[in-house]
Amino acid sequence: MPIKSIPIQLDKKRYLRFDTNAICMLEEELDISFFKITGQNKVIEIYGDYWHRNDNPQDLINLYKQIGYDCMIFWEHEIYDYPERITIKVNNFIDN
Repeated sequence: MPIKSIPIQLDKKRYLRFDTNAICMLEEELDISFFKITGQNKVIEIYGDYWHRNDNPQDLINLYKQIGYDCMIFWEHEIYDYPERITIKVNNFIDN
């Protein structure tokens, strides 16, 4: 699979770069597929379309809520198909 890197500008100073090969590698080797927002009790999870196909994202959101964290989950295909929409959602999630 070719490397597909998707930069998402959060605002003038903040960027996220979703490199799908790196994310897949991290999930496989370290079981990491999330970003903790520094200084906030917020987490962004990325669900791979294949590995999480039978998972209900709301279950994980509820688990995070129980320990005092807000959680936003994106599916892999959303990052590819709707990067502008993801940018808006991430900005709103971080700023609110």
